[in-house]
Amino acid sequence: YNLAKKEFLIAIELDNEFLEALIELGFLELKNRVGKSRTSKEIISTAIGYFERALSVDPNNHRAHHGIAKSLAAQAKDINYFNNKAQKHAKANLANDHFERAYLISETLTPTQ
Repeated sequence: YNLAKKEFLIAIELDNEFLEALIELGFLELKNRVGKSRTSKEIISTAIGYFERALSVDPNNHRAHHGIAKSLAAQAKDINYFNNKAQKHAKANLANDHFERAYLISETLTPTQ
């Protein structure tokens, strides 16, 4: 994990808009949260940041939409339903919007689907 993260960060440092490195770094962070309950929220936020940067480079990239959707769904899962029902629904709906963009480009299925 550490070596891969270092390599992706170097790639992004060399090219700030290296789309594939941003997406892979986001997925790497998202997968790294498993088993780390204390820092899971920060790790998910970091992953969302990388996916948002990727979407700023290419707003129609289905992999970036898929990654941010998975990250937002993980965030929504961590929100307590009884205390923050509206916030949980807002995150879940935003995740659903990104899932739709990850799977469909107009009427055509993306490679993710």
